[in-house]
Amino acid sequence: MNKINICFASDNNYAKYLGLAIMSILKSAGKNDNLHFYILDNKIQDKEKNKIAALQKIKHFEINYLPISDENFKNCCFNSRTITVTTYARFLIPSLINEEKILYLDCDIFVRKSLAPLFNIDINGYYLAGVLDIGLSKKYILNKFKGIIEPEDYINAGVLLINNEKWQRKSIADDLFKYAGTHSADLRFADQDCINYILRAGFLKINPTWNMMDDYFDPYYFLKQKNKEEILQTQKDPAIRHFKPWKANNTKEFRDEYIEMMKNSPWAEFIPKDDLSFGNLIKIFFKFWLKYPLFFLTPKFYLRVKYRGFKRTITRING
Repeated sequence: MNKINICFASDNNYAKYLGLAIMSILKSAGKNDNLHFYILDNKIQDKEKNKIAALQKIKHFEINYLPISDENFKNCCFNSRTITVTTYARFLIPSLINEEKILYLDCDIFVRKSLAPLFNIDINGYYLAGVLDIGLSKKYILNKFKGIIEPEDYINAGVLLINNEKWQRKSIADDLFKYAGTHSADLRFADQDCINYILRAGFLKINPTWNMMDDYFDPYYFLKQKNKEEILQTQKDPAIRHFKPWKANNTKEFRDEYIEMMKNSPWAEFIPKDDLSFGNLIKIFFKFWLKYPLFFLTPKFYLRVKYRGFKRTITRING
């Protein structure tokens, strides 16, 4: 059996997306995948935990809820509505989970293949493995880190294969919390900036199939990459799609698959109510025009239409 240790962090607001992420893992798992979930639990209600437990009918799994609270993050700065204690929760993994290796996943992921090949990547000698974040501002990274981190070496923290034993041995959590306490007020990407700075010398870059973010479908970004042909192939059948498909009237790649799964889940009541009728598409187009009034003068608009189509280009404002 392939034992796969997977960690999520969630509060009650995101519990439904946590449950859907777990559901996608179970539906995509191989028959020999032995799945053990660790949930860094920021006050998830029993109602949601019971719904997650009901997923055992898909495939057996083990699950442990590990309570976290504001006290764990008293030195971190929460300067945005989107930055909460769960944002920094992955820093606690080495102190709360006694496993040599952990796969950390954000809740806004959709798993389409067995995670065994990802979990079995050899990361001896590395702190973690992750996928490059290709859509971030190069100017921000260069200005913020003064050349210590290059834009082509900055990874996304939504999917991380963590060498937990090495994190424990090197007291990495202490370093992350110290850096967050000193700098988090002016870090645009909070925990992700911290991880990239502290662990910059110990990354293993892995295939984007394991964390296909929206920017990997955006030609304005992926065509600038050295491995653009690999990305074009991976777009057709990624192992993990990292996105927020629950917003209404967006047409992101693989969203239809996610919504189909949602229909047969304990969270079917939260399926977004889409309206992509001609009349509403006209409204969406004018909303797009208001946001980007000179879009028709920019080459990137026509590039996106060429690769993604007109509908996906204008509905990106909804996702």
